[in-house]
Amino acid sequence: MSSRSASPADFGQDEQFVIKDVATLKVLADPLRIQLLSELTVAPRTVKALAAQIGVPQTRLYYHIKLLERHGIIRVVARRMVSGIEERSYQTTAKSTIVSPTLGAELARSGAVKAMFDLFAAQMEVALSDAVPVGDPHSAVIALSTMPVFLTPDEVPAFQEALQQFVKPYTEETRWDRNEYEFLIAGYRKAEPDAS
Repeated sequence: MSSRSASPADFGQDEQFVIKDVATLKVLADPLRIQLLSELTVAPRTVKALAAQIGVPQTRLYYHIKLLERHGIIRVVARRMVSGIEERSYQTTAKSTIVSPTLGAELARSGAVKAMFDLFAAQMEVALSDAVPVGDPHSAVIALSTMPVFLTPDEVPAFQEALQQFVKPYTEETRWDRNEYEFLIAGYRKAEPDAS
């Protein structure tokens, strides 16, 4: 590991990319594209480097990279000539990607949530094969839990802000001397029990 410390701002990333249309939302309905997005949030990478990182052939990635680029989720941040061929490095346009509240119903129908959970489940299964117990500081899985949280609608914004402030010190800069962990945080209101 290198001791180089870099901030996403070094790569010209905005704070958030807001998905405002269904077509862009549907781009994320693929676990491979979500994985690419995760990798490209941390640091710029070429298609060759991405292929090596996630263990797929380069040729399988070009279509997905172009789709992410066409919808403005990633962009080219560097170009260089290698053996007469232009090699491009890509980076996400923002440190995080969120869906506009106006697309709430479309989010459920788009397949993006299922793709995100499928990818997370597959990665979690690999991490759980680690012999070190869950929760141990040296484990591949440092946290795995579900818990009820009780909030009024008026308390939700403060809870969201507190959660963002809690994780912010750990997300502000890429530190190559630290382990990278992926967190999936989802809060949803439980369905009311059927009165009948």
